[in-house]
Amino acid sequence: MTTKTIPADKLRTWLEQLIASGPVFAPQRDEDGFLAFAEIRDPEQVILEFGNTVAPAKALFFPRSEALFELRDLGDVPQIEDNLPPDRPWVLFGARLCDTKGLALLDLLFQDAEPDPYYTRRRQTCTVIALTCVEPQLECFCESSVQALSEPEGADIVLTPLEGRFLVEALTEKGEQLLADASASTEPSGGLFADATDEDAQAKQELVARVAEAQVRRISFDGIRDRVAERHEDEDFWRAETRACVGCGICTFLCPTCSCFDIMDDAIGSEGRRYRCWDSCQFGQFCLEASGHDPRAEQWQRQRNRIGHKLYYSVDRLGRITCVGCGRCIRHCPVNIDISRIIGQLQSERKPEEAPAEE
Repeated sequence: MTTKTIPADKLRTWLEQLIASGPVFAPQRDEDGFLAFAEIRDPEQVILEFGNTVAPAKALFFPRSEALFELRDLGDVPQIEDNLPPDRPWVLFGARLCDTKGLALLDLLFQDAEPDPYYTRRRQTCTVIALTCVEPQLECFCESSVQALSEPEGADIVLTPLEGRFLVEALTEKGEQLLADASASTEPSGGLFADATDEDAQAKQELVARVAEAQVRRISFDGIRDRVAERHEDEDFWRAETRACVGCGICTFLCPTCSCFDIMDDAIGSEGRRYRCWDSCQFGQFCLEASGHDPRAEQWQRQRNRIGHKLYYSVDRLGRITCVGCGRCIRHCPVNIDISRIIGQLQSERKPEEAPAEE
């Protein structure tokens, strides 16, 4: 693994080089002042200050809505025109490690035995440059859940802010190639990087340890799959934890790993298209069957499904939990439902066999 450093005052030069080579998406302020990923034209647009984007990076790879293919001359044998993303390189710059961990988990879903061609094309053409946080937000618990800080995944390069410089670590062949291209380029882009030292590596370890320690939501995930499974039929528990829920779906739409979608067909005259758009297990009609039966007719059942999906079903299916501890579902919930508190409750609740015997 190649490990370099770049002076903080040369980061702009590197960004200019990346922008000249192809599309670059990075955090910037939207028209309402919120942090959001968008294509940049100037390095001055990039915001690397404290705080995460409102929406996760997954939207760049798995869009909220996208046309899958177009139909022409609708008849006995309609013409189908695929709508795959462009096959050109692009860069995602400044994604936080919770988001890139989310991408690694989405890879398990969308690039299994039958890879999704739309997601896969975007992942293959993108080089992801992640950014290590220098302090956590109040709702963060990424180190407790998936060790996002100490065991980064889903990125090709990880940038870590140090005193007057950034540590630059290539994690994949794409990352190695991007650094090699930058190092081999001519002035003014050449000479951006220097070899990292043991002191640089030690400084990063100390930063990661400080940020992890500063995460106030330090939660034990040991055995959480079994604890959720044991509480699956405990209606009183789930009703109590869901009492305030209004079923808005914010928790799922802002989650880096939620991947539910609906597929629709539209046709007007001799033309049509098939598209998919995000859906949410928190919506009342999500499981509604044509017969009128709804296996999750009440909101507590939907909330149970959300928690179960992250901590129980995903372990059985993927071998891993799929809550990356980014805190978005806590931060933006209109009624203050807190998944970290629910996990704490699950871990503190005694199993039936653990109840003390009556004297």
